[in-house]
Amino acid sequence: MKSALEDLERAYAEARENFCDFKVFVGFNGDPEAYFHFETGGHFSKIISFSLIEEALTPAAARNDLLAKIEEAWVLFLDDDVALPETYFVEFLKIVNEFPEAQILGGPNINFISATESERLQALVLGF
Repeated sequence: MKSALEDLERAYAEARENFCDFKVFVGFNGDPEAYFHFETGGHFSKIISFSLIEEALTPAAARNDLLAKIEEAWVLFLDDDVALPETYFVEFLKIVNEFPEAQILGGPNINFISATESERLQALVLGF
């Protein structure tokens, strides 16, 4: 989880520098120990709003629970084991600006325009 939050922090800083300020929300699904560790014990709370879902829910119900707590134009769901490239949000915002009428982007994963050949091949192998 710490690694995913560090990736989020780097991607956030890169996007903020190039585009605009935005919010990052992280939901902990039935894991109060991890929630309290990150909410009270780290520098991540400066850019991330943490939310605890007391009773563990299915992944879909946990996403809906978090979604009900936020009011943003765009929502991205990422798993805690994701490894984000530093340009993740920058690339996302480029796509949003290019296709302003879009309401949903991607599927289980987006292969960005700037993806390397290796990244594109991994997406093909993994079925993204």
